[in-house]
Amino acid sequence: MVASAPLEMRGRGESDTNICSHRPPTVRERLVSCDEDARRPAWSIVDGPYRHHHASAQVSDDGNGATVFVWIADILPASLADWTARMMELGIDAVRRTLESGDRVVGTQ
Repeated sequence: MVASAPLEMRGRGESDTNICSHRPPTVRERLVSCDEDARRPAWSIVDGPYRHHHASAQVSDDGNGATVFVWIADILPASLADWTARMMELGIDAVRRTLESGDRVVGTQ
């Protein structure tokens, strides 16, 4: 379980935005809210293929010492659902690799 890890947005950011260009298309995300206690950021893609996008992710303990990661995205148009699911799977794999590796910095200020 991740005991304490500050939430951060990575990339070329300006205030509350983050540019993601890992895979086409490049998108700009805007942080909507960040609940540090609940370990839950919420964001919206404001530049990219969507007419509407809102997502959140949350990290918690499953009660047995394992980490639970939940990522939810609401999008329009629905025709982008399969592509979005593939991108989320790639993102979840990156989160999993980070959590399973010892190559992360936790609890720094």
